[in-house]
Amino acid sequence: MNNDSAGVLLSVCDDGWSGGSNIAALNADSQTLTGTILVGSDSTLTMNLSNGSVFTGTIGGDITNGKGAAVSDSVGTVNVTLDDTSKWILTGDTYVTSFSGNAANVIDNGYTLYVNGTALTGTSPENTGSAEQVTPSDENAVETSTTFSDVPETAWCYEYVTALTKDGVINGMGDGTFAPDGTLTWAQAMKLLLCAHGDLSDVTGDAWADTAMNKAAQLGLCESEQDGDDKAEQDGSEEITRLDFCTAAAKLFGLTSDGTGNAFSDCDDPSVLALADAGVINGYPDGRFGPAKTLTRAEISKIIFLLMKLS
Repeated sequence: MNNDSAGVLLSVCDDGWSGGSNIAALNADSQTLTGTILVGSDSTLTMNLSNGSVFTGTIGGDITNGKGAAVSDSVGTVNVTLDDTSKWILTGDTYVTSFSGNAANVIDNGYTLYVNGTALTGTSPENTGSAEQVTPSDENAVETSTTFSDVPETAWCYEYVTALTKDGVINGMGDGTFAPDGTLTWAQAMKLLLCAHGDLSDVTGDAWADTAMNKAAQLGLCESEQDGDDKAEQDGSEEITRLDFCTAAAKLFGLTSDGTGNAFSDCDDPSVLALADAGVINGYPDGRFGPAKTLTRAEISKIIFLLMKLS
């Protein structure tokens, strides 16, 4: 977080952040942020999210004892910019003065982002996981097309998405799109990973998430409720991080690191290095891995595609 003028500009109070009568700038580069930013009616906030940053929360006003409400007449000037790799996940209705970026990178969760008093259109709905409830063996439910309107041939993930769709490992959203930038929950990720490895053959029905998570717990890919128990303790509805997925993938596919590979500047986890040694992951151009970042559907498609080629 960069503060561009003197004084306390953005402070934590109770369960949120509050801005005083100054100008605050929040510049997030490859960061995962959660909270409520409270901006007084006489304040100005500029928020820039870049390089895969994710902000989960709202921007509100009416600062009283650290509490705030997203009411248009109580919020000061708020300018928000998202690059194409970053996301804003709303946890309530939010009012901003200006918004720059792709509206699809705003996950609305049923809430509304108002820009200068007008509801922003084109935002993405809640990630419900419904797109991953189809079993590869259910041919009537799987989309017959292996091309998607949002994954053109020029997309970097086109080869991986197309191949996995043909193999019935992964599916689109049911409307002709794939949502390559959409994130995945633990249950969705474990379902895809286990199907790719051949450990799941039937994950249909309302209990598909429990089926996938309990199988993952049985194989030691996530924590179980108690030792020897096949019931997962990990919440399957939580978004999975890059580190957690690589840990599970390396264990399931039996990959280990010989210690000779180059570590990432922000991660030296053995599972991550094992996948890097195998050529499955390569991190970011600046040498980072981003262990706490969430995986996208495009990223997991590449990883699973390369894992299947190894086996």
